[in-house]
Amino acid sequence: PSKRIYRSIIADYELNTAIAELIDNVLDCRKRTKMRGQGKVSLHFDLEDQSIEITDNAGGVAKADLEKLISPGASLDSGEGGTIGIFGVGSKRAVVALARDIKISTRHDKDPKTFRLEYDDSWLSSEDWELPYYEVDSLPESTTKITLSRLRFRLEEGDVANLAKHLGRVYSRFIKRGELKILLS
Repeated sequence: PSKRIYRSIIADYELNTAIAELIDNVLDCRKRTKMRGQGKVSLHFDLEDQSIEITDNAGGVAKADLEKLISPGASLDSGEGGTIGIFGVGSKRAVVALARDIKISTRHDKDPKTFRLEYDDSWLSSEDWELPYYEVDSLPESTTKITLSRLRFRLEEGDVANLAKHLGRVYSRFIKRGELKILLS
């Protein structure tokens, strides 16, 4: 498909929706891989640099599945049910809706290597789907870190405060049961 699909599907995403989409993926991944313990998502907002960093402990993405991080409709979900996301476009459009520069670093389970994909608006404008990945400094086991810079909107303190309230409401059940911890800084 044309990469225009990215542009056409981001219009209805804003900060709260996009971040919730990424947290939904954390919950889905932990459920799919039957991970035990508390899921953790750390969100760091740099208002000066206008960037966002999202780190989770949901299991990471295996080297063989890295392509699924950018391919519309591709998903790690087996379709067996019980997950929140089902269409394979949520996290892809969420990161593109938020930022012009995207870096996704991931270390799958106990794999000793961490890999990174990087893309930006120039890659999105081309028709070439090839996106190389490369090895980077190691993240902790089962970790993914998404770094979003050159945001598509101006991020203010009030936006972060509103997001915190939104996430508290949306994920209260998971938080109360000790299944999920969301940290904002």
